[in-house]
Amino acid sequence: MQYQAFYLFPLLELLAYIVFIHFFGIGAALAYGLISFILGLSLLKGKGLSMFAKEMRSRNVSSMKAFNLSMFAGIFLVIPGFITNTIGLLLLIPAIFQLVTSKTSKSKTQTQAEVKPEESIHVGRTVEGEYTVVEEDNNK
Repeated sequence: MQYQAFYLFPLLELLAYIVFIHFFGIGAALAYGLISFILGLSLLKGKGLSMFAKEMRSRNVSSMKAFNLSMFAGIFLVIPGFITNTIGLLLLIPAIFQLVTSKTSKSKTQTQAEVKPEESIHVGRTVEGEYTVVEEDNNK
């Protein structure tokens, strides 16, 4: 039952291309597919593994979300299909980009805010120990 939508998606992609070709022509459809593919490849190439490693080292959550979202946009642009290309292009619009990142941020902060301080993993975990100060004698 749950896999029916998976089989329906290619048909929706084909239907979207047929409608696009009907209104704008075959040349516009081919140009749209080619331009979105090139844009997706350039986006993925610009955000390569070196950028991924840099983002992981920075540990800046908002920067990592922006990086991940731009990678998803590039993947959607490379996948052939009118609907996926449109989703990829929409993710590149700054207003939609910020809306998606803010929605994911709100869902994370709401779940973090719901955690009570007494439920924290650090409450009640005291580490005790002893130490001695060793001073070196420089008069030797």
